[in-house]
Amino acid sequence: DPFVSKNGLLMMCDGVLFDVLNPRVENIKLDVIAHGLAKKDRASGQYNRVWPVAEHSLFTAYAAEYYAEQMGLAAHEVRECAIKALLHDGSEAYLVDLPRPVKHLPGFEYYRQIESDIQTCIYHWGTFYDDKYDSIVHKADNEVLKCEFLWWLNGSETLEWVKDIDVDMVKYVIGRWPGMMGVRDWRESKSLFIDTYERWDKQEYEA
Repeated sequence: DPFVSKNGLLMMCDGVLFDVLNPRVENIKLDVIAHGLAKKDRASGQYNRVWPVAEHSLFTAYAAEYYAEQMGLAAHEVRECAIKALLHDGSEAYLVDLPRPVKHLPGFEYYRQIESDIQTCIYHWGTFYDDKYDSIVHKADNEVLKCEFLWWLNGSETLEWVKDIDVDMVKYVIGRWPGMMGVRDWRESKSLFIDTYERWDKQEYEA
C-alpha cells in the first residue's frame, strides 16, 4: 500500500516530516505540540463537551502548580513543575490520545515504548532530564482525570475512583484560569497552550 509509511515518518502541521521511531530534541517544536494537542479531544470524544488534550494539559499544569505550592517548593521549582505538567501529554501531539484501558492492554508494548521515547525527547527539549516532579505531575493528572470524568462523562459517578475530587485544587485552578469552563475554538486552545508555556518559561529564564 503506497499510502502506508513503513518508516515511521509522519508529516507535521509545519510541513516537516517527524520520525516517531527516532525522535530528536532538535525536531521538537512548541507550535507542533500545541497544534496537535489543541485538535485532539479527550476520552475518545466521549465527554459531553469538547475538551482537547491541550486544555487538559493546562488544567493539569495549574493543578501541579497548586500541589507544588502545597508542598512548599521554591517559586522556581513550582514553575518548573507546572511546565513539566503542561508538557506531560506532549507525545500525543505526534501520536494519539489512546485511552489508558486500551494503552495498557497486552500487545501495546511497542506503542507504549514509542510514546515513551517521544515523551522523553519532549521533556529533554524542555530541559527536564530526570524524574523530578514526576510524582506531583502524576498526582495532578489523576486528580484532573477524576474531575473530567465526574463533570463530563455520563455514568462515571458509578466508578469508585472518580469520587472525592479535590475541591480546593479546583478552586485554585479556576482562580488561576477563570475561563477554564468555557468552550473554545481549537485555535484559542492552541494559543492558550503556547502563551502559558512561554510565560512560565520566560519567568524561569529571568529568574
